[in-house]
Amino acid sequence: MASSTILYYKSKTNSDGSHPIVLRFIFDRVPKYITICSVPEKHWDEEKGMVKASHPNSQSINSLIKTKDAMAYDLLMEYQKGKSGLTPDKIIATMRGRKVSETFFDYFCDYVEAYKARKKHFAASAKEALAKQIWYFVNNKKEFFVKKQSKEEKYGPESIFRKRSGKDLFFHEITSSFLRKFQIYLIVECGVNKRSAFNTMILIRSLYNRAIKNGVAQMDHYPFRDFKMSMPDTEKIGLDQNEIIALENAELKSSNVYWVHAKHAWLFSFCFGGMRISDVLKCRWDSFKNGRLYYIMGKNDKPVSIEIPDRARKILDYYEPFKEENRGYIFKALKYANLNDPADIERAVRNEYNQYNRWIKKLAAAAGITKKLSQHIARHSFGNVAGDSISIQLLQAIYRHTDIKTTINYQQHWMNKEKLDEAIKSVVNF
Repeated sequence: MASSTILYYKSKTNSDGSHPIVLRFIFDRVPKYITICSVPEKHWDEEKGMVKASHPNSQSINSLIKTKDAMAYDLLMEYQKGKSGLTPDKIIATMRGRKVSETFFDYFCDYVEAYKARKKHFAASAKEALAKQIWYFVNNKKEFFVKKQSKEEKYGPESIFRKRSGKDLFFHEITSSFLRKFQIYLIVECGVNKRSAFNTMILIRSLYNRAIKNGVAQMDHYPFRDFKMSMPDTEKIGLDQNEIIALENAELKSSNVYWVHAKHAWLFSFCFGGMRISDVLKCRWDSFKNGRLYYIMGKNDKPVSIEIPDRARKILDYYEPFKEENRGYIFKALKYANLNDPADIERAVRNEYNQYNRWIKKLAAAAGITKKLSQHIARHSFGNVAGDSISIQLLQAIYRHTDIKTTINYQQHWMNKEKLDEAIKSVVNF
């Protein structure tokens, strides 16, 4: 049950001796108060619930009281219908004139703009690509409201979804049925793989949880109790020791030295525990002290310290003559970037990453490696070679995973392979 009442709140006395006129809401026996204004007691008519004519501003105050009372009545009527998406917190915020993030896409804008504020523009673009699929589904595959995103829009502080048109999506509309239909739409109609569909569902769940925490969505309507999610199994491919040696020795007959940088970046990543390529390309000479590499992981801002392996020293020796030319960086990705512009740094890193991926595939072919290779596979290769030889706790520290379950799920692709083979052989070979 919910109700609202205009009260002259004598329990609170202002410094001038007046008392506030309040609008009291009660939601499930819990009161919430909104102050309309304050007047001395001599000017308040308790019987009529209004300010007496003796007050110089009686007409305007009484008009405000009536407006607020009517507004409260309308909101409570909608709230009690149970289909408006209104919550007690949302009603209070609306009554106080605060801008409220009400819809899924409102919350998405707040979410992605936090990435932009941290200058993680490519991560923001990746999240917006997920949200586009949701918008297309809600709007029956209608043409997207922005045909081509400008440079200013991509690297600006606001999400492109601030300019959205078409049908919006309220949290109470996200039901378990909605989620099942959307999942089918992603996989069947859009051809999205199951892992990408899972990531989109994770995004929806994350924003729904935020909306509940902020009182915008209701736990009673939470769709993820009925819609069960489980991460799909995906095959993680990593090179073995022999393949890594073959890649290390591979050469290309090309005047373009990008293949050299691509190979060195891949091996550098492998040597430092599967260091992400964006961190590799941003690595500076002053990050090395007393035979160790110190850096802040770009994905989660966690500090990392690793002793320099011998294989990595050879790569550092190769690039030392280019220290000044590369502006203090190991690799040349940021050689021409505007270091005062985080967006330009991200663009330079992304362009170099794409170039390296093209050349690493050519190197793989030259080395006789048939596995699909990319710069990111260096991280998987570290996990593959590590296998069972490093404890899961140490691997958690190397990968800088917050939750050890993440490490277990990640590493399980390469653990116990020989033991499993032997176990099966012991059963079937008789």
